[in-house]
Amino acid sequence: MFLYRFGGQNVSSNVAVNGIRRAPTSSVTEIQVTFRSEGPPFADRMLFSWGGRYDLRLETSGRLWRIGSRLDGTFLIEPDGRRIDVYCSRLPPPQEAMDILSRRVLPRVVTFSGRLAIHAAAVSKNGAALLLLGASGAGKSTTAAYLGSGPVNSV
Repeated sequence: MFLYRFGGQNVSSNVAVNGIRRAPTSSVTEIQVTFRSEGPPFADRMLFSWGGRYDLRLETSGRLWRIGSRLDGTFLIEPDGRRIDVYCSRLPPPQEAMDILSRRVLPRVVTFSGRLAIHAAAVSKNGAALLLLGASGAGKSTTAAYLGSGPVNSV
């Protein structure tokens, strides 16, 4: 079992997830992610779709939320957000499924409990910090790395 910290919540997964901060092994799980190498349950209703690189669809499957994509990976989410089943064509899952989980699914799921995940980079110096916000590819990490190479610490 792998333990992570995301958006102020402890997340456990049966598969290692790239790009999410590890949590102490004593952490209590608040969100359980289970990756499966089988076909997902069918959607009963389409609610919303948005384009972009993932071409995501928000649907329902029974009482569950279902997030589908044109890429490999379909996510079934319990209404309270405490369980996410990820259906992929194979295990370990492809990187695109990991990206959708960390960039699209988990940021939405943590809002179920009133939390917020921010796509940002940060640097700190002498107890003060600078938060760099921006869209993917805007240069947040590059700027943080540049600032961190001087007399500040990259967070």
